[in-house]
Amino acid sequence: MALGTEEASQEPFPDKDKALYEQIKPRLFFVGPPKSGKTSILQVLFYDMHATETLYLQPTAAVTGYHMSVGIDIYDYPGNNGVDGGILLPDPNYYYSSRCAVVFVIDAQDDVLHQTSYLMEAAYQAYSAHIGIKFFVFLHKIDGLSEELKQGTWSFYSDW
Repeated sequence: MALGTEEASQEPFPDKDKALYEQIKPRLFFVGPPKSGKTSILQVLFYDMHATETLYLQPTAAVTGYHMSVGIDIYDYPGNNGVDGGILLPDPNYYYSSRCAVVFVIDAQDDVLHQTSYLMEAAYQAYSAHIGIKFFVFLHKIDGLSEELKQGTWSFYSDW
């Protein structure tokens, strides 16, 4: 299993450099609207859960952090615990490093306007905190659309 909460057996840096390592270690932030599939993706990729089993997962209630043995931290953010019911985003202080990235998960089968408002909020906060941050959009559940809708959805989001 590649993902786990246990520490790697061999530290990548000596003790004196551990504080520096904590500041520069790679971090991935999985964010997006509720029920877009953030937790499902992580469960399938790292815990060998079958995609159909993820249909029964409970909504993520709090930020869940994972430490990969290769030194990358992954954070799964709940979709609706932000201010005024908006999206909950990472603390901007986490964006200080160019070794951080946001993976914005979109449910391709959900309302485009709903998804886009979340996307704009997340992108604005991320780039306001650190203009060099990597920001990726992952179109999830697109395989359930007709070919015409797949193409339209892909075109809409790739024009951003």
